[in-house]
Amino acid sequence: MGHYSIAIEFYWHQTPRSAAEYLKWKSALGLKTVEEQNLLLTLQLFKWSVQHGATDIGGDVDVVTVDRGGIHWIRRKPKCEPNEIVM
Repeated sequence: MGHYSIAIEFYWHQTPRSAAEYLKWKSALGLKTVEEQNLLLTLQLFKWSVQHGATDIGGDVDVVTVDRGGIHWIRRKPKCEPNEIVM
């Protein structure tokens, strides 16, 4: 962790580039629920961080939510077990 300056820039639309890219991304969401939009925004903030400067992070990203009902994979690499979270 620690690469948050670019994510903050894009989350708060602090620069012309971040405002323009956010609007472009937001318009492509279509009729997603608020929950889906929040999840996709988290993933997109990571992508923007890689795209706009973070050189020591990247690659495929696993996306998982955890609630009382268990583990729910949104995006999972094949090598990750369906019911396992490794930190």
